[in-house]
Amino acid sequence: MPYSIGLADGFLAKTDRSKGLYHIVKDIDDSDLSVNPRDCMIIEDGNALFHCLQEIPSSFGNIAHKILSSIVEHASHVIFSTDMYSENSIKSVERIRRGCGEKLIVSGEKTKRPKDWKSFLTNDDNKKQLVQVLLNSWNSDASAELLQ
Repeated sequence: MPYSIGLADGFLAKTDRSKGLYHIVKDIDDSDLSVNPRDCMIIEDGNALFHCLQEIPSSFGNIAHKILSSIVEHASHVIFSTDMYSENSIKSVERIRRGCGEKLIVSGEKTKRPKDWKSFLTNDDNKKQLVQVLLNSWNSDASAELLQ
């Protein structure tokens, strides 16, 4: 096994990619951006947003509405990106090592949110279902008004 993937003792090789960014920007001063956020393209990390949600609504449809409302409130051009969940990937092995919550069935927008949101988010299948509910909700006529 190449050392870029695993170590001699069989453990996966892990790197902190943010350290690379530090080396790239260490000699660069911060710039003053006096730009209207509505004129910018924003890339939203969906998975980080799922973990940072406060006052989580009681149903998945309301969660989808809350997320969409907060996104369009701050920007007019947004890319909402979430992780991919490929089986047997290095990332999936790491997620399994951290622990996995119980798989729940999210049948649509009216499905009630689980009481333990953090545990819900530790299961890849749950997050796939959540993203599917977001897509379905955001493609609905009810969301069209927010997107105008």
